[in-house]
Amino acid sequence: MTVIRSFFFAFVIHYYDEVRYCMDIKNELLYDFNLNMPRVLVSGRTGIIDNVKKIVFVSENSIVIDNGKRFTALNGQNLTITQIEDERVLVTGEIKSIEFYGALPADKD
Repeated sequence: MTVIRSFFFAFVIHYYDEVRYCMDIKNELLYDFNLNMPRVLVSGRTGIIDNVKKIVFVSENSIVIDNGKRFTALNGQNLTITQIEDERVLVTGEIKSIEFYGALPADKD
């Protein structure tokens, strides 16, 4: 009886870990594809910014993007927007930092 009980508890713990892992992946995917949040992918000298509503500022050292309720700033050297399509911007150059800005909540007083 003890062996069966131990096996049962081991199975339940393993099942719980699997469910928790699947829920974490689901939440992560939902967060990644949230249309109200900025999403930036950087690899080498290329950056992809998703959920772009408007390009606010472009210079050789800085690019600022409006993502709706938030702003994304890429800072670096020789930054160039090489492609714009369907709320996605492709940036090339040496990206040194990425900053996210959001609007402060309005005072209700």
